[in-house]
Amino acid sequence: MSVQTHVHVIDGKTYTYPNNACPLCNPQTQQQPPRTQGASAYTKGNTVVLKFSSACILTANWWDEGKNFLVTMSQIARDPSGKLLRDQKNAPIWNKITRRVSLPVLKTYCYELSKLVNAVESGQHVPRRD
Repeated sequence: MSVQTHVHVIDGKTYTYPNNACPLCNPQTQQQPPRTQGASAYTKGNTVVLKFSSACILTANWWDEGKNFLVTMSQIARDPSGKLLRDQKNAPIWNKITRRVSLPVLKTYCYELSKLVNAVESGQHVPRRD
């Protein structure tokens, strides 16, 4: 007895799937890859780094001359199809945004973040942000 199949055409390519195991019609049957650890945090010299992936990094360091912290979000640039954009030397192009943050504002942010982390760790109800 043959397995019944059906066809999907995506971006001009034809894909044939068994009726009972089509990942498009029945996404619950699709194998999910095991999740890897998400972000990691560490210090590198005077810089605190929050690395989401090799393509997305947040850094914070003290800018002595301006008497502020510099917080930079860096992400590798991609074209609309998702391909990496590269420069003339074939190195990836990074999109960066840097903001100055005063010491009192950063202290308040860390305090509020710490309260939220403690609430989550202790199992307290964390109000939803709508």
